[in-house]
Amino acid sequence: MIAEFYLPDAQVERLFRNVAEATKQSTPELMRDVMKLWVADLVRQTYPKTKAQMAKRIVTETEYLFVPGEQLQNESLRAAFKRGAEFNAGALQIAPNETESEMLAVRNRVRNRRGRVTKRPGVTIKAVKQGVIKRHVRAVQSHIGRLKAGWSKAAAWAKTAMPAWAASAAKEVGEFRDELNVSDLSGGLVAENSVPYADKRLKGQFMYFILSKRITDLTSGHYRMRWEKRMKREFESRKIT
Repeated sequence: MIAEFYLPDAQVERLFRNVAEATKQSTPELMRDVMKLWVADLVRQTYPKTKAQMAKRIVTETEYLFVPGEQLQNESLRAAFKRGAEFNAGALQIAPNETESEMLAVRNRVRNRRGRVTKRPGVTIKAVKQGVIKRHVRAVQSHIGRLKAGWSKAAAWAKTAMPAWAASAAKEVGEFRDELNVSDLSGGLVAENSVPYADKRLKGQFMYFILSKRITDLTSGHYRMRWEKRMKREFESRKIT
């Protein structure tokens, strides 16, 4: 997933030049500052917001697909499970030999485009060993934060803090490129999330909403007011020292 920030047309360029003039920045300085705000939004808004939020969801989703066979209420089904029998019992599949890799395949098969498992009719619940369920949950939870950590290179450039729990799950840290030509404002600033499923999870409405938030910030005058307050604080701090 690539988050590319550039000036698409003359109208947007005028907006940036006007705000830059009002805040006494150069237009390239303003573009880089807005990009930093956008990167902070991407890190903050990429799911999940907290590790606990995702960990709880994974447990709930697992319960949509698997139940511990040792705890089945039906005595005959529970006895058959303990004997190692495998068969379909209506909407329940007795599967005492189900492996973690098979469970993961089931989970991946029923995920929606946002990567979530929802409770819906037609999905057969499997009765599997309780210990295997626990290991499966731990394995899935070990990836919590991987998608968020895909913005790590951009976050480092923007000096935006990456949650420690996300950073620890990082396998791909993405890229950041400053390709902005300061003389004619061509090119742009590029943040790339290289997690394999980033395009599928983050494209479309998610990216549009976050980018439009930054443009609205400029057109509403909120950015200018925050900048003026920031400059005043810095001026006052220099006077004190």
